[in-house]
Amino acid sequence: MPITLPILNPRALRLSVGPVLLVQPKNEYLVGFNETVMVEPLGLEFLAGAIDDLVDVSIIDMRIEQNLEQRLSATQAGIVGVTCGYTADVPVVRNVVRRVKRYNPEIVVIVGGHHASLSPEDFFISEIDYIVCGEGEQAFRDLILAIAESNRDKIRQIPRLYFQENGQHILTWDEEKHRFHVNKEPTAEMTQRPRPRRDLVNSYRSHYYFLYYKNPWTVESARGCAFRCNFCSVWKFHRGDYKTEEAARTIEEIRGVEGRYVPFVDDLAFRQPQVARDLARGLIAEGVNKRYWAQCRASDIVAHPESFQALAEAGLDMVLMGIEAIDQETLKKLNKGSKPTMNIEAIKILHDAGVKIWGALIVDPDWREEDFDRLAEFVNHYDIECPQFTILTPLPGTELYKTVEGQLMSKDYRHFDFLHTVLPTRLPIEKFYERYAQLYQQTGMKMNGIMQLLRDRIVTIDDLRHFKEKFQELINPEIYLRSLNLEPVS
Repeated sequence: MPITLPILNPRALRLSVGPVLLVQPKNEYLVGFNETVMVEPLGLEFLAGAIDDLVDVSIIDMRIEQNLEQRLSATQAGIVGVTCGYTADVPVVRNVVRRVKRYNPEIVVIVGGHHASLSPEDFFISEIDYIVCGEGEQAFRDLILAIAESNRDKIRQIPRLYFQENGQHILTWDEEKHRFHVNKEPTAEMTQRPRPRRDLVNSYRSHYYFLYYKNPWTVESARGCAFRCNFCSVWKFHRGDYKTEEAARTIEEIRGVEGRYVPFVDDLAFRQPQVARDLARGLIAEGVNKRYWAQCRASDIVAHPESFQALAEAGLDMVLMGIEAIDQETLKKLNKGSKPTMNIEAIKILHDAGVKIWGALIVDPDWREEDFDRLAEFVNHYDIECPQFTILTPLPGTELYKTVEGQLMSKDYRHFDFLHTVLPTRLPIEKFYERYAQLYQQTGMKMNGIMQLLRDRIVTIDDLRHFKEKFQELINPEIYLRSLNLEPVS
């Protein structure tokens, strides 16, 4: 059901629980490709939009501003919400919540996000009062109302929520079996969502970047995924659901952002062809002059090339395509549900439309040297402009994790960043990381279309220089080896 907000005077109500501070943590351990992108915490902005009629709310992005205690003092926060989206962030989030409780033990601490939903037991610590599993807007809103009333019965009615009682974290309730929905048309739930409170990160805007684009503004038009890749946590988090919003809302959202470069954060964008075409036509008709990045599936591109041609004409600049593997055997092992020939056809369709490709490719720890050579040859042959090489990583809560848990060399979550192997390597570990880093040396970051971006003043020479500095980390094997001996954390 859509979140119900008051129609009249939406800021009239102010609950007694005190202001809410939402926290985007900073991971000190991440290296490599993770350093080439840092965008606004849109998930927290949506959370803020769902509760701003109830309480004063603010966001601290600790990737930029580290003085948490100062913000706690300035906001007089009574509730702190911390997101844990990535497995590698678990130690960081645990440290953040401990800092909050040391500052003031009376502050209510709530944790949510992808990893917290798939592996909530990692947050069964005394400093965390509640864990919200799954999409957070409705549950977070209901929880704040229940806390304000000190109503434990209402808390128990909120689905997929862990609360602390007598030193134990207890699950409220959950469906015996979730019946997933892969919607073929936009839903009211998505279209009528509260707007994200983008203004809450205005002071951080100049620090955000996306590859060589400065000051990106992100949008979300879809949630979930219709497919079942065994390494992926997205469909697990959304429990198999997939839903989108009306194109008109997306267009309105894009018109309202100030940046020239707009990444879609959807895990599966433009899957519904009519919505994709409506979006493209609407952006062109309204004269919206921006460039876009999106994550799309090869099968959708091949099935509806006309949609992607229209989107290209509307400004689609780059598509992240989960190629994952270049042979059918590996694609089958990953339960990808695609074929190498389909990936190649999708690459051609996008290139013919003038769209650059961010190719997501998985490196298997079991590889021989010739496997690295074949992958580099593939990337160069098909002129993939932005290759992203991630090491096969079994995230907790995924089907892959269940299969290989007994083979793990490390359960230190800081290594679960897709840039370090937690599985045994066929090659000596030093040689494995040497060949991994060489993939970026051999393929590079192709600057197709950069001169046009410079002429359009979408990027500057300084933007390219900043990106080049970040990219240098990718080609240095010592960066990866250095993090293997991290100091223990609790």
